[in-house]
Amino acid sequence: MIMTIASIECLPDEMFVEIFRYLDGYDILQSFLNLNYRFRQLLTSSSLKLRVKLCGEILLPQKYQIYSLHLSYDLHMDQFLTSYPIDSSFTQLESLSIQFIQTDQALRLLQNLLYCPRLHQLTIRLADDQIDLYTIYSSIFRLRVLNYLKISSLENGLSFFWPYQSLKSANLIKYLIIDHPCTVNDIMTILSFTPNLSHLTCKKSLTCLFTSFPLIATDKLIFLSLKDCQMDFDEFETFIRKISSTLQIMKVVTFNDSSYLDANRWQQLISTNMLQLRKFYFEYHEYFDDDYKVTPVHHLANQFTNQFWIEKQWKFEISIDNFEIIYSIQPYTNEIFDSKLQLRWTKHLVESLNKSLIRKLDPFLTVFKIARLNVDCSNIPILMLAKLIQKLSYLTNLTVLCLPSCEAENWLNKKHRIVRLSQKNHSITQVNLHSISDMQQVQFVLCLCPFVEYLTMNCTDGIDLTSLVKLIFQTNHTCIEYLKQLCLIVPLVRDELTQNLWRMVNSCRCNFAIKYINKIIYFQRNL
Repeated sequence: MIMTIASIECLPDEMFVEIFRYLDGYDILQSFLNLNYRFRQLLTSSSLKLRVKLCGEILLPQKYQIYSLHLSYDLHMDQFLTSYPIDSSFTQLESLSIQFIQTDQALRLLQNLLYCPRLHQLTIRLADDQIDLYTIYSSIFRLRVLNYLKISSLENGLSFFWPYQSLKSANLIKYLIIDHPCTVNDIMTILSFTPNLSHLTCKKSLTCLFTSFPLIATDKLIFLSLKDCQMDFDEFETFIRKISSTLQIMKVVTFNDSSYLDANRWQQLISTNMLQLRKFYFEYHEYFDDDYKVTPVHHLANQFTNQFWIEKQWKFEISIDNFEIIYSIQPYTNEIFDSKLQLRWTKHLVESLNKSLIRKLDPFLTVFKIARLNVDCSNIPILMLAKLIQKLSYLTNLTVLCLPSCEAENWLNKKHRIVRLSQKNHSITQVNLHSISDMQQVQFVLCLCPFVEYLTMNCTDGIDLTSLVKLIFQTNHTCIEYLKQLCLIVPLVRDELTQNLWRMVNSCRCNFAIKYINKIIYFQRNL
């Protein structure tokens, strides 16, 4: 039996309570409070919790119903906090977010928050240029049930230093996001006051100013993220050895000290101090300018592809743009692990790719055995791409995000030069083309990579599949001598088209089977 609801008022209260979970409390009260007696009773019920975002207008519904409150900077914040102090009357308040609050206001607020019995989550952004963070943190650590804390300040907010104190707070903070500059001393002191901390993120600069610290137990810390680590590698190692025994996930972004590229030191540090580490995310940013020089440490970075990193399934990747080289490590996400070194070219680089820049890359390319190349070629000549690939003698996998129009470049006049350059490309066996818009692009790729075994193409709507398959298997029959699998990513196709393609390929005696699965046409060579 199907029940028909003729009016919204026929919905049960439970349905409205579920709907209200996705709406702001201000909007709910404005729309429903004075609608009728039923909604007034429902909205004033102690079982209904409200999420309130206060920006430009002041509205305070029944305080005991608010479980989430967001206050943004405007002329009303000080008036609101004075008229409606957030205290024990907010019996359901679990999450509080305060944006751009002055320090004196924040301290008064934190004093009142001591009496909020259910406050588990606090996000606070301070507006002062110079902030007494010691007093702020001391007040926050008195909040006994707080589980999550994010604290931010302006870029020029002052870091802070506290003498180490042995007294440990009884707070329950597990998740801490520090969004202001700080030192290792600050972090060590904070750790001494947060014995339950499991996740620590530092979003701004972290510098080193070591003093003597007693041994601090961090046996619950499993996640560490340093977004702007400004310590040199020696200082970083010392810091990690103090806190890292239980780490399972670590993220580090750093600059300038090339010692971070020493894969052997990383292996030693992880093997001796981070035995539980499962996921490792690392970025080292290096200036790529006219003064760029390859050092002995750069040679050591090749060790990021040795057996230790293969067993961990952490891949090493390099990205380059006009002014920066980024060396990165991250867990491999594909089902089949591939430890080959990948080079990723950003759009900014390819827009200015020229002979001078390629020459500047020569020392870099002699050090790193690049096996995978990911490049956007929409703004570079195809002949320049051919010359670049020729320099990558270890290249096996090529991914091209976008090719230029070969017709516009009249590439057939350059075909003989490209064929001559391609004779050294015998190691390229896997090619992935993200966007194919004309047939000559396919001819260019087949000439550029004559030994390709696995070819994947994402075809745009303007591509005629019949003409494309004919081009590959008939016109360029000699160029696919080594091809084992062709994948065409296409929109939905009819069964009769698949049959026609099979007959066309079969007439060429290429011995390929055809399948269409999830918008991909597979051409698989029969062995």
